[in-house]
Amino acid sequence: MRGKTIFFINYLPSEDKTTKKIQKDNNIITMLNIYFVRFNFTNIPDYNLFRRDRTGRRGGGVAVYVRCSLNSDICDYQIADVRIELLWIEVTFDSRIYIIGALYHPPKPLYKDAELLFEIENSVAKVTANYSNATVMLCWRLQSLI
Repeated sequence: MRGKTIFFINYLPSEDKTTKKIQKDNNIITMLNIYFVRFNFTNIPDYNLFRRDRTGRRGGGVAVYVRCSLNSDICDYQIADVRIELLWIEVTFDSRIYIIGALYHPPKPLYKDAELLFEIENSVAKVTANYSNATVMLCWRLQSLI
């Protein structure tokens, strides 16, 4: 991916100026620790939205926005544990396949660190096996991990 095409932010911005700046230079935007109910920010013009919301608790969640001009879809493999906020997206850009992961690990998770590490290792292994010619990128925020 040439130029400034992926933008990683840790929270959901709420100002239109920020939205316009993000849109100007980026084909892919990953957002972690989002809270879609509090912010009415789910639609960014000219972008497809993929998201994995936190279940059973307030806040959290991850989202990946991909410019509509790029071929994108949710990967075949997603982890089944709904407590873990991890989402894999497939994006085709300049005839190359990119697998983009978005992961948020909150300060007080409902799972053990070992469970998270197992899921990360397992999902990366499955994604790389299923997409052997792809470039894999994982955007993450770990707020607490031993």
